[in-house]
Amino acid sequence: MAESHPDSAFVPFDQDGVEHSITQRFEWIVDRYPDSLAVKDSRGDLTYSALNRSANRLAHVLLGEREGVGESVGLLLGKDAVAIAAVMGVLRQAKPMCRLTPLIPLIALNRFQSMLN
Repeated sequence: MAESHPDSAFVPFDQDGVEHSITQRFEWIVDRYPDSLAVKDSRGDLTYSALNRSANRLAHVLLGEREGVGESVGLLLGKDAVAIAAVMGVLRQAKPMCRLTPLIPLIALNRFQSMLN
């Protein structure tokens, strides 16, 4: 993958970068820039290494609770660093996922749950 610092406004994807998964590309950035700012929200900042640790914790929880292949995961999250760590954790386990929002009416959530069962 091409060497580019994550603080630049644009990080080009060369052909090698395109052929890697999101999690592989994320790990590549974590290895090169562990102390660089990855996410900033109202509760504070997370470096790439801190975001990686959070994603790994969730990935291990998912592995322990939802080992079955094809088990889907619904995420009810806000728009913050926790959401990014959760998505990365689910991607690491290669689970199908759906991001839920508190704005979805209860009837739609029930319909979604019945589709998953």
